[in-house]
Order: sequence, then structure tokens, then C-alpha cells
Amino acid sequence: MAWAATGVGMAPGELLASVVADIPDGYEVTARSQDWGSWLVAEMPNSDRTTWARRGRWLAIGEPNATPWPDPYDLAPLSAVIDRAERFGGYAATLFSGPLALIDLIDGSWHCALNGLLAEGPHLGDFRVSTLSARRRNPAAVADPIADPVPGFSYARLVAEVDSHLPALERRVGLGDPTAPGHTDLGGRDWALDIYPWGPRALISRPSNLAEVLADPALLDEARRRVVPELVWRAERRGKTLVAPYLERVVLDQIGFGRVRAAS
Repeated sequence: MAWAATGVGMAPGELLASVVADIPDGYEVTARSQDWGSWLVAEMPNSDRTTWARRGRWLAIGEPNATPWPDPYDLAPLSAVIDRAERFGGYAATLFSGPLALIDLIDGSWHCALNGLLAEGPHLGDFRVSTLSARRRNPAAVADPIADPVPGFSYARLVAEVDSHLPALERRVGLGDPTAPGHTDLGGRDWALDIYPWGPRALISRPSNLAEVLADPALLDEARRRVVPELVWRAERRGKTLVAPYLERVVLDQIGFGRVRAAS
């Protein structure tokens, strides 16, 4: 999948120098200047699929689906994403599932799918730079679950609903990284251990403590901002697309059912 970065007030060469260590080996780089700064996209050359597209004011990156549940083998064309962006603006990114980010080339702003798999974050070396491999990301604010308790709601049943939309999960494959030990630990479990193959080029994240994390607002926030985007990045470095169905809108819309609304 393509990797992207933006730099406010930076020329393309300066942006490239800031992020070159983060770009996967062998990737082909495209960089352009804008009035606000510059943008950069990198992708494996001669890939069997194109994972970025630019038209007019919009740059789209990812492998999105036009359906509520992601399927890495039934993708929506990026041209359709840009069509929606031209009609609805950056909000269009929230209309898709799977990994997707939009960059508005008029002002350099980022817009990501509600799952936040390709959300941007600040580069630690230069906060003018936003990248898809930052240590912490900025998921769409509209993805924050709203407390609206429903009697009888159960996180265990919500996880069972997620599981009903997954293919058969057989052997686990690891996404460990010796340079970042513990970075994917969450709620007492290393989520890098609970990764399963989905066909030849995709992976599924299905943590064993998923229900407990969905029920805890602080842990869920860590999953969205830190752990799952890190797993997406690790999978990409191995030439794989990672999906996390438990962060899609059909799940996020239900999480608030298990939360008690704060007293006013």
C-alpha cells in the first residue's frame, strides 16, 4: 500500500530528507509542492494494484471498500473515492470501510476513514510533518463513540457479530518488531500476536481480549491512535494489507450502547 507524508512550509526535497528513513526500501517516491508546503507519496513500483490516485484537489491513498464490512478482495476504485470527495469534501473518507486516507491539496488537511487505519500523525523529528507511520495517529473525531446506553447490550455479543463477518481464522502469524518491543501491548495482551492470514495478501487483526478493550474508553482510544495503526504499518512493511473490522462504523456506532451517559 502507498505511504504518504505532508510538510507544511516545506519544499519537496526538505520533506523527503525528513522522512526518507521511514519510507520502505525499494519504494518509488513522488513529491510535489503546493502553496501550503509539499506532499509525498511512496509505493512499490510495478505493483499489481495501485493504491494511490490524484485528481484535482484530492489525493487518495489506500484500499477502501464501499461496503460496511471490509473485504480486501472486493475493493472500491480510488476514482470512486475522489468522485465522492469532489461532491462531499473530506467527509467522503468516512463513507468507506477499510484503509483509506484523503489529502486535500488545497490546504494540506488529512481526512481518514472512521477506522483510522491510515490516519496521519506528527513526525517526531519535525512537527511540521504528518505521516502514515507516526507513533500516534489522529483518527477522525466523528468516530468517537457517543454514550447512549441500551438495556441488554453486551460487548461479548458485539464481538460475536464482528466474528460472524470474518473468514475462518486458522493459524496465527506474528507482526512482532524487535525495535519496538511492547509497543503493541494493550490491556495485558500483545495485539501483534493475534494476527491471522486472509488469503494471499491480507491479514486480519482479531485480539483475544477484544471485548474488554472495546468496553474501556481509554483502551479503545489507545487501540485507535497507537496500536492498530502500528500493526497496519508493520503489515505494510511485509507487503500485506491489514484489516480491523472491529473499528468500522457498524461497530463504533454500537460501542456507546454499553456506556453510561455522564450526568449533566
